[in-house]
Amino acid sequence: MRFIIKDPKELDLVKTYRMFSKLMQYPHLLDSTRKLFLSALTQRGIITKEDVKQKALEKIRAEGLDPNEENIHEYIGVLIDLYFASFFKETEIENHINLARKQDRFKHLNRVINKEGATSKTIKQALKEFCEIPMGDLYISPNEAEGVRVALINHFISNQLPFIGVAKRYITIRDVEELVDNIYWSHRRPGKIGGKAAGMFLAYKILVPKLTTGDPEIDKYVRIPESYYFRFSRLQQSRSISQSEIQISRTD
Repeated sequence: MRFIIKDPKELDLVKTYRMFSKLMQYPHLLDSTRKLFLSALTQRGIITKEDVKQKALEKIRAEGLDPNEENIHEYIGVLIDLYFASFFKETEIENHINLARKQDRFKHLNRVINKEGATSKTIKQALKEFCEIPMGDLYISPNEAEGVRVALINHFISNQLPFIGVAKRYITIRDVEELVDNIYWSHRRPGKIGGKAAGMFLAYKILVPKLTTGDPEIDKYVRIPESYYFRFSRLQQSRSISQSEIQISRTD
């Protein structure tokens, strides 16, 4: 069912202004956010890309302006904002703006983690920038996210292929950030938490998933204890120090 398309004059200008103020906090994402807006408008049967372009041309001609590419692009953007602000709730507007932000930071994270010689510090920073954006109700698609999930699991948790094959379906990008916040690690000797700690973390994320609805009965009773993790190389380093101390004490 298609909505009755309002005349642009009747659209909510105050709400549009407020939305545009939010958009301009991230001006480099203006075009990508409007693409998301237009996609949502089309999916709901409110207006199509062709409808918007036609209305933009009509408005440009009515005002006696040159229908050049720059003017058409500008008017299309304004009309998309008007329609989206008028037909979508404040929470939906916020979710779409944040999705554009997440897509931008996701691309950055993907570049960082796949860069040769990337350090745990730089990956952690890019991961933090992504996770600082509110999660909301709109997510990076699972197909897109899978590659980054695998890379993060491989870097921080385990490089065992059977483990990664299961974990990539349940451990999200935000789960990894939550884990990394509780890891003690060395900048000089990076490692993975591995072993039983990795298994416990995965089991918890299978039983209590972040992005999907789990079993309410399980959610009530299953909790992971407040935990802090040592990456394997850190334990090796500590063990080496302890052994050195033992040898020194024996010579004394």
